[in-house]
Amino acid sequence: MKKRNIGSIITLLVTAMFLTGFTAPDKQADFRKIMKKYRREEGFFTLSIPTSIIKILVPKDETEAKELLKDIKKIRLLVYDEGTTNSPIVISCKNDLEVLFKYGTYVDLLTINDDSETIKIRAIPDGDNLKELTIFVYNEDQLVVVNFVGTTDLNKMIQLVNNTKNLKSGEPLLEL
Repeated sequence: MKKRNIGSIITLLVTAMFLTGFTAPDKQADFRKIMKKYRREEGFFTLSIPTSIIKILVPKDETEAKELLKDIKKIRLLVYDEGTTNSPIVISCKNDLEVLFKYGTYVDLLTINDDSETIKIRAIPDGDNLKELTIFVYNEDQLVVVNFVGTTDLNKMIQLVNNTKNLKSGEPLLEL
């Protein structure tokens, strides 16, 4: 009789989990789903640009940037900068991004925690190339995520980062 009750209880719990919306993390999640989820939320701004448009806007003398963008197919942008990032919707978005980074096929390239700001660079590798690169910046005032889709040579990306200068000091922004 006890075995039957335990089986009934387990069946009831499993049914209740499905009825209440309990699901495991979406391991097939991608950045597009997150953009779609938050694009109509107040305070969020999303943009998806084919690189053919961006290539037109890059100055001709920026040969490194043009070379890097050569194989990028799309750049996606998700921004929240309407007040505090402590609101429930922003916390939900940040958590969705963390789940994407944790359970997706992303690898951690760089994480910087500086006082109240966090910068994360995540990528989906393919040998010596990156199939996708995502830059995540989060602080108390804003959330900015830039997602590059397409094949990028990792060595070219490192070279571009090393050549990027801080606008105030003129020193390299990062050295990898």
